[in-house]
Amino acid sequence: MRLTSGVLVLTALMVLSASAKTTWPCTFSFSNNYDLNSISDTEFDAVDGNDNDYFFKVCDPTTVAGGISSTKPCDADTQVCQQSVTTGVSCGIGPPTTSELSILNGVSTSGVVMKTTGGVVGCGNTARSTTINVVCIDDFSGKAEGSLDAVDEEPPCTYTINLYTIAGCPGNGGGGGSGGIPGGAVFIIILVCVLVIYICGGVGYNYYKGNRGVELVPNLEFWKDLPYLLKDGVMFIVNTATGKSGSYGGSTASF
Repeated sequence: MRLTSGVLVLTALMVLSASAKTTWPCTFSFSNNYDLNSISDTEFDAVDGNDNDYFFKVCDPTTVAGGISSTKPCDADTQVCQQSVTTGVSCGIGPPTTSELSILNGVSTSGVVMKTTGGVVGCGNTARSTTINVVCIDDFSGKAEGSLDAVDEEPPCTYTINLYTIAGCPGNGGGGGSGGIPGGAVFIIILVCVLVIYICGGVGYNYYKGNRGVELVPNLEFWKDLPYLLKDGVMFIVNTATGKSGSYGGSTASF
């Protein structure tokens, strides 16, 4: 039982630490506020006129993409990866520099411009670079959510990708917009509220039951055991991965 509790606690902490997090910023404040968290998990695949694939995420690196098992992935911190079965070509290293989009193809619009440089050198000793325009889809009728224009390469080894999405509109996406609260902040607020209710409710209940002092702490025995539960969880995961047997909480378990 103690081993199981340790694993559950460790797993919960890992999930909490990973929740609502991206490698690079996903919310932006210019003349308008933007939140790209709603599309941060999506791996987009843009294609050029020669059917080359350019995989990217808006808030995270893309080093191995498209489910392609490559003998050479793209460089670390690559945002846009031109991936094939033999190699990955970095078309720009993140984190991207960002600015606000105001016009695209002669149309007044809004959105986020993300630019990366320092990619693999080619095209006559030119380091590849890419500009991703995350465009407000409301300004372009006929465009489907998440649709992409063909990758434009002009001049050579300088790429432009247009992504049409509601996340590119002020006040949409993961809850951004003027005065909006980022999704990560909402998660933290909910977590704090739950903890406050748990602590206050537990203390009140224990006081009602006649407990005083440290005995007012809800689930006191659990919190006393927490360091040992974490240790048991870590040892269980390590020993399972290495095929060893270990002792957890005073009892021996073989795996």
